[in-house]
Amino acid sequence: MTQAIPKVVLPGQPIVPILSGKKNAKYFAGKNCRIETIRYNGSEIPSIVSSVVGKVKVYKTEKGDDDKKAENSELDEYTVDVVSKHDPEFTEGSTEIHYGVKFASATPKLNDIVLARVMKISNNRVNVEILSIDTNNSASTEKELMMANLATNENGENFKGMIRSLDIRSTERDKVKTWECFQPGDIIRAEIISLGDGINYYLSTARNDLGVVLARSASGEMMYALDWETMVVPKTGDLENRKCAKPF
Repeated sequence: MTQAIPKVVLPGQPIVPILSGKKNAKYFAGKNCRIETIRYNGSEIPSIVSSVVGKVKVYKTEKGDDDKKAENSELDEYTVDVVSKHDPEFTEGSTEIHYGVKFASATPKLNDIVLARVMKISNNRVNVEILSIDTNNSASTEKELMMANLATNENGENFKGMIRSLDIRSTERDKVKTWECFQPGDIIRAEIISLGDGINYYLSTARNDLGVVLARSASGEMMYALDWETMVVPKTGDLENRKCAKPF
């Protein structure tokens, strides 16, 4: 894990390993961070992970200020903070951060196109959490989808949504098997067709441009749409069923 420290992060996104031999440095989890073991190229690497959406701040820790230094006293010590987007400090001394795509963080409305993450699947419905409202309704790149602003309610939680099996596709709707169309963790593009029951918005993917836009295989590899109902792992050729969004 030698990639550069990111400037902007999402919840759960790794920031930096706690030990860096290349930079002769040791990192500590500060504000809005936690330590998790990340599996990378077959190795388990303790790393600092963000707990919120925000900007990364890394500053050197003066040795002797606390009891953090131990057996690795020859390493330079740094603390990693994440400044939440809700923190006034987020905009201090810098210009507004743009994510390269126009997404709104607002209350979803009828007929809005949204990005959502699949959370739970049952025989006749798919439960999702809404990540963002797509204000330009255009196809987005993988990088843009990963950096989309989170759409949250007044409690700071993601809006919930539900896709009924009859609203997944427009043909042979009575033969739909939800688990062959989506899997937990998939990022989908969907349309809001009803304001729902007060808990969940009702969503639909029954259009060619709606469906799964970002997914990983059972082995954790990134997959890409091969046709409207199949995704492929380029490295291995493994196929998995999904209800894919265009383009394919």
